[in-house]
Amino acid sequence: MTANHHPLADIAQQQWPKLKRFFKSKVPEPDCYDLTQDTLLAFMRSDPMRVSKPKAYLWGIARKRLLAYCDRKRPTEKFESTQMSIAQLGAASARRSTSAGACSGR
Repeated sequence: MTANHHPLADIAQQQWPKLKRFFKSKVPEPDCYDLTQDTLLAFMRSDPMRVSKPKAYLWGIARKRLLAYCDRKRPTEKFESTQMSIAQLGAASARRSTSAGACSGR
């Protein structure tokens, strides 16, 4: 290892293609590439002395980035109790969860 070689760089380079496939299977372009890059950047900014299991740590970052993405992309509806019943609300929620794509499987 050279003086300029980051201790986590080998893991990042090894996992990059898998990470890209993970996001690409769940998120449309170009967001999948942004999530891949953001995940790798956060991983490389980590203190290697505090990361005991680098591969697991990287995939934990990826999972959290995906969940945050899904939370941001989730459609929201304002509930008006004078205009919508509880039964209608349940039906609307079911429609949303089946049409939300990869983010609906949480």
